[in-house]
Amino acid sequence: IYTLSLHDALPIWSAARLIASESLKSGRALMPNTIVLGHVNEDNSIEKIENIPEVLKSCYENGMKNVLLPFSSAADLLYAPQELLTTLNLLFYKTHREAIEIALNF
Repeated sequence: IYTLSLHDALPIWSAARLIASESLKSGRALMPNTIVLGHVNEDNSIEKIENIPEVLKSCYENGMKNVLLPFSSAADLLYAPQELLTTLNLLFYKTHREAIEIALNF
């Protein structure tokens, strides 16, 4: 699992960590070449990803094909290069449970 930590504030869990935990429990593997972006707050709200164009560029440059990101970050995709939007498979989630279901193909 590749994770991109945007900050180290607590009490926040990375969505990737929650997915990794569920993967171990269920025995289901994450989709290949996948990165999970986002943080889940203590109240289960999902934090928006900042600097989406730069983050997606980094994902692409590091060989990622599937990018799970919070639905709250969708509007910022207007500022991302079209090439990245058509090359990367962008998968949106609204809840941490939805991110787990998408990442592990439940």
